[in-house]
Amino acid sequence: MIVREIYYYIVIPGFRTQRVSLITTLLDKSIYSTLKIVGLYGKCWDVELDLRHIKTTLGMDILRCQTPSMVRKEIYVYLLAYNLLRSLMWSAGTTYTTPLLRLSNR
Repeated sequence: MIVREIYYYIVIPGFRTQRVSLITTLLDKSIYSTLKIVGLYGKCWDVELDLRHIKTTLGMDILRCQTPSMVRKEIYVYLLAYNLLRSLMWSAGTTYTTPLLRLSNR
């Protein structure tokens, strides 16, 4: 299998610079630029953090219902609560011009 290896650096003031390497099968550099792939990886990372946040903050790491239909309903309620909370945070962020990822629900 032929793969493409991409290196980039994460620079955050006050922290050590980290070198990250990504391996991808998207080989055409004209279609899939390094910058585009790194940007998509950053967005995927944010999604992973959001999913972890949903599970831990809302107590969704352990589902309590016994039947498949009730488990689905339980997940829907958690997602509804999470979306309502994030909507409120978005409203506060736009009111005070603060990026959403900088806000906390605690």
